[in-house]
Amino acid sequence: MARLVEEEVEYATSRIINADELHRAWGPYLETQDVFLDPIELPLDLVVPAIMRLPNLDSVCLTWTQCPWQDYRAIDDVFSSEESMELAGDEILESQQAILDALLRRNVPLKSLTIEPIMHPDLKLPSTLDPRVSTVFGSVTQLHLHLKYDVMSFRPDRLDYFISLMPSIRDLKVYNTPVEFEASDVDFYITKRLRHLEKIDLSCLHISFVHFVRLIIEHGSTLKEVDLQSIYGWCDPFSSIDIDWDFIFKLMREKLEVLETVRINGRFSDNVGWYQIFFRNDVPTVDTIVRIMGEKSGRLEKYILEGGEYPQPLWRI
Repeated sequence: MARLVEEEVEYATSRIINADELHRAWGPYLETQDVFLDPIELPLDLVVPAIMRLPNLDSVCLTWTQCPWQDYRAIDDVFSSEESMELAGDEILESQQAILDALLRRNVPLKSLTIEPIMHPDLKLPSTLDPRVSTVFGSVTQLHLHLKYDVMSFRPDRLDYFISLMPSIRDLKVYNTPVEFEASDVDFYITKRLRHLEKIDLSCLHISFVHFVRLIIEHGSTLKEVDLQSIYGWCDPFSSIDIDWDFIFKLMREKLEVLETVRINGRFSDNVGWYQIFFRNDVPTVDTIVRIMGEKSGRLEKYILEGGEYPQPLWRI
C-alpha cells in the first residue's frame, strides 16, 4: 500500500537512457505500477471479502511506510515513508478500520500483526467484552507498530489499550519516525503486564522515565532481548523522584534477570538538556565518528549483561 511520488519516479527514470539498465533498476515498479493511470487506492470491497475467505491467515501486515521494492536500490532511494503516508491520506485509517473489523468478524486466531502507521487515536477499537477479541487478538505473539506523532492528539492511553488486547505478545516492536511538529501528549507505556514478553524493540520514542521504570521492572523476569535506539526520556522537573538515563541503565542491569541480548544505539536525551550518543560497532566508520562525538555502546551493553562497575560516559552534554 506504499506509494511513490510520480514526479520523482519520472525524474529518476528519465536519467536512465539504456533500456536494459532501466529494466534492471526499475523493472518491478514499471511492470506493476506504471501501466495504471487512475489514482491508486486499496479496493476494500475486494480486500475485505478476500480476507474472510482465508481460513489459514494468521499473519497480517498493513504498511504504508515500507518500500515494497527494497531490494532495488534505485527504487528504494526514491521512496519516502512520509510522502507515502501523505499520498495515502484517509485511506490509512479507513483501511485499518475495515480490515481490523473484518478480522474480528472472521474470528480466527492471529499470530503476527504489523501496522505501519497505526492510527489508534481515531480507530474504533473493539471492546474487551466482545468474546471474539480474545480469540482473534489473544493469540498474537508478535506485534510491530509504527507510531505517528504528527497528529492533533496522540492519546497514548488508546495505544496502551490496543496493546492490552494481545496479552500473549512475545515480540514487541514500537517505533516512530521523527517529525517537525508532534502532539503534546506523546508517550508510551504498558499498564497491563505482558506475561510472555521476551523481546522488545523501541526506537525514536518519547517515554516518561516513570513509565520506563515500570516497563523494566514488570517485565524483568521474561525479557531476553532488548533493543533501544534514540529514546527521549522525560521526568517532571518538580517531582521528588530523580530518574535519568544512568538510573535506567543501572536498573536494566539489576532487574532484567534473563537478558541475553541488548543493543543500545543513537541519542538518549531528557527534558533537562542532558544527552549521550552511542554507536554500535557495526555502524560504518564508527571509529572515526566517536573521535568527534559519542562513544561505542559496547561498554554499556557489557555492563547491562554482565555487571561490574558502571561505565561512566566518555562524552556527554
